[in-house]
Amino acid sequence: MPGPRPRTLVCATAAALGLLSACTTGSTKAAPTTTSSTTAAPTITQGGDITVAAEGDPGCMDWISTCAGSSWGIWTVETNTMPRAYDYTRDNLYKPSILLTGEAQVQTAPEQVVTYHLNPRAIWSDGQPITAHDFKYTWDQIAHGLNIADSSGYKDIVTVDDSDPVTAVVTFSQTYADWRKLFGGPFGILPSHLLEGHDRNALMKDGYTWSGGPWALAPGGWVRGQSIRLVPNPDYWGKKPDLGSVTFQIFPDAASELQAYAAGQVVAAYPAAEPAIAGYRSLPNTSDNATGGLDLVALWFDVAKAPVDAKAVRQAVAYSLDRAAIVTQTLGAFSPGATPIQDLLTPAYGPYYGEPFAKYRQDTAAGAQLMAAAGWTRGADGIWAKATQKAAIELKVSAASTRDQQIAQLVQT
Repeated sequence: MPGPRPRTLVCATAAALGLLSACTTGSTKAAPTTTSSTTAAPTITQGGDITVAAEGDPGCMDWISTCAGSSWGIWTVETNTMPRAYDYTRDNLYKPSILLTGEAQVQTAPEQVVTYHLNPRAIWSDGQPITAHDFKYTWDQIAHGLNIADSSGYKDIVTVDDSDPVTAVVTFSQTYADWRKLFGGPFGILPSHLLEGHDRNALMKDGYTWSGGPWALAPGGWVRGQSIRLVPNPDYWGKKPDLGSVTFQIFPDAASELQAYAAGQVVAAYPAAEPAIAGYRSLPNTSDNATGGLDLVALWFDVAKAPVDAKAVRQAVAYSLDRAAIVTQTLGAFSPGATPIQDLLTPAYGPYYGEPFAKYRQDTAAGAQLMAAAGWTRGADGIWAKATQKAAIELKVSAASTRDQQIAQLVQT
């Protein structure tokens, strides 16, 4: 008789603190399991429904907007419903996705030109083809739209030639090395035939039923603060899902998530990398995969607001923090030897990882020098000021994450 079905615990171990970052070392461990004999691989059956734990909601589902900053939206819905030009693989490499017929062609002189050849079978869930005009519309919305999360790379594009529906020719104003991340990543490619001429944000922010990926958001499938339900996209041109649906159950706190997992209400969890992970590892029939990931925790500055609109203030904040100590105190129990990330990419990106932020170590004298040189003066109350502007910074943090609240307290001190 087969033993209990093992459940899966996926641990997020790559974390970061800002410009200011932190990364854990990776390991793979297994919790106690029942003894079982080796058997043949099971036959995959069609249909069935599973429920997976999630620790947060998307801020919204307009993926290119500043309201969509939560990684949970990307993990649960964006990557499963939005087409993209390139996939990022486990081998730390970009490879053409099913949307393309092969590698894009790159011309480097006299200017950088990238030519994408689209799979003529690629269609949206309403049967309309995914075309070069979708590339052009996506570029225009990101490069020229309002409240865009990140226009890096897109703002360096001069034109997107969509005269051939299955060939997108993208011309850059200057060389952009990370071009494979464009038209994909956390944004994907947008359906121009559904959005062009309309308010994109209004049509997408609360969810959408169209899809260019293997899954689609079920009608009414997003209940904020409660759950997100995905169903297969019947018109997907690639390998269709075997499951009948996947529901991401949203838990406001780590304790309730662990309780639901222990009770079998969810088959998998992706808890934050913190000491509470031991609660999962003590459960039977549970395996975990705790390896370096692509995600990070960071301080993100709104550079349009004072006082962090001044580079000197942002640098002074960086020099004020002992990031190594923050990492040790928040992740050390989970991953001994964890060290800060020194890039906006984690070491899991392999050759793409660098260390541009390694110069930022706690050095309050350097911070004070920067502030003084920029015209700031430390007052009798110990707070820097410039004319009537106090160097006071409002820090917003998720109320659902005890780890993030702990980080915020350490940042404040």
